[in-house]
Amino acid sequence: MALHDLRTLLRAGAIYSGIAAIILVAAILRKVYHMEEYLQPLHFNNLGLLLLTMALLWFYFTLAEYLTTLYGGGVEELAVFWVKVNGKYAPLFWLMVLFCFIIPFPILAMRRTRTILGTSLASICVLIGMWLERYLIIVPP
Repeated sequence: MALHDLRTLLRAGAIYSGIAAIILVAAILRKVYHMEEYLQPLHFNNLGLLLLTMALLWFYFTLAEYLTTLYGGGVEELAVFWVKVNGKYAPLFWLMVLFCFIIPFPILAMRRTRTILGTSLASICVLIGMWLERYLIIVPP
């Protein structure tokens, strides 16, 4: 994997997890400090749309990273790729995909589930998935 690709993926992931953290903090502040008048469902809907956009970008960059590794990678990169996808780290890899894209995408894509609870649940999934991604970037290689 090229260093430029890794930097782009890390930046997109940092923005993705940052938006998820902002949504969770806003939901907690809204509940604890009774800020319903200030943090309205419209804000969570709009933040959910932003998180949906980042989910799509994360998926695109991740797919591009792994396709680049698969088609142009050296022996070492391919070995790490196969260990992540089929080997010892496969359960963590597929959990990462589940938490970063498969669960949040349908929640955020439908307007009726893009509520305060829905965006909060999607945000929790994203934060878990992004932690798994960081783990998989560091440990398998």
